[in-house]
Amino acid sequence: MSQGHTELLRALDPLAEDGAVARFLRSLREELKGADEDRAKQLSAALAALDANDEGSLLSRLVRETHQARQEVLSAVNPDTPNSPLAILKTSLTHLLQAHMADQAEAAKRQEARQTQFEKEVREALARIETKRSQDQKSVRGGLDFEDAVISFVRAATQGAACVFDVTGATAGVGRCKKGDAILRFTGESAFAGAGVVFEAKHDATYTVQKALDELDAARKNRDASAGVFVMARSHASAVFPRFARFGSNVLVVWDDEDPATDAYLHAAILLGMALVMRVRTTGDAGDIAALRDIEARIEAELSRLEKMEKHSEAIRKNVDGISDEIRKAQKALDRLLQNAQSTLRALNVELPDEAAERGSPVLLPNGSFEGAVSALPLERGAA
Repeated sequence: MSQGHTELLRALDPLAEDGAVARFLRSLREELKGADEDRAKQLSAALAALDANDEGSLLSRLVRETHQARQEVLSAVNPDTPNSPLAILKTSLTHLLQAHMADQAEAAKRQEARQTQFEKEVREALARIETKRSQDQKSVRGGLDFEDAVISFVRAATQGAACVFDVTGATAGVGRCKKGDAILRFTGESAFAGAGVVFEAKHDATYTVQKALDELDAARKNRDASAGVFVMARSHASAVFPRFARFGSNVLVVWDDEDPATDAYLHAAILLGMALVMRVRTTGDAGDIAALRDIEARIEAELSRLEKMEKHSEAIRKNVDGISDEIRKAQKALDRLLQNAQSTLRALNVELPDEAAERGSPVLLPNGSFEGAVSALPLERGAA
């Protein structure tokens, strides 16, 4: 197209030596020069050169060459003319666009396949997580996971406080049983030194409020703690189980280890349990106290054995009435002995309410305790 345009300009340029206009003027000038002597001849030659009806005149030849140049320019800029510059450009662009569209269509298919596969994997992963969660809620493993989550939260929340946190679920306590999953005991830095808070974590739908309180009472006695916190899994808590409540020195709280919105309840229960501890001072000899506790434990064991003996004696009571009478007498005597031992223990443990000393040693958790407890739990909690 550019070449044809250049040729048209050169053909119309009178200064271009090989142009149509220049050749026309040069021929006209030569003819006029040849007929210089005869003006009439010159005029006739000029008229002949400008005669459009004469196919051989200079004007007719100029018109033909101009028309030819115009046709060449129009052909060059016509995209439908084969081999024209615009036709070649059109063909190239068409091929490029078709190839690009094909690539885009193929890329869209691949992306759709990847998206479909990704959605399938996500659905399968969610199904596995939900299945595992349902199985954990029904299995012992789920209870152990919940207990581990509670222990991690309490340990992180109390880190830096004037107390020591120990996991005790696998060891026997003073009552020779394993009740009490963990114990938080104040150190000598606190005015409540030696006082403890026992924690029980349950993932069991059979626990009612009364059963939970009985469990805490037994755990407090077994771990020698003056306060207790019972943490119930929300997935297994009944509709009437309190979300957060205090019963004397016992605290009941419902917590979901996968719901951060419930973390504040557990954190508050920890602080309340710490605030419920009592300061006591032992006025008797440590050896005597230990001996009396051992006597109490032995008496309880004997009472338990006597209960078993009484059950066995019921079947043969008609023939062994005398043995039953002796057993009942022994049981009454042991009951009196147990009451006397417990009275002695209570007399030797004197509560000292000293408000000034307690105010000087406030029960508190360190700054960042709540954030630290939350960060101790898995990051993926609640995503499901």
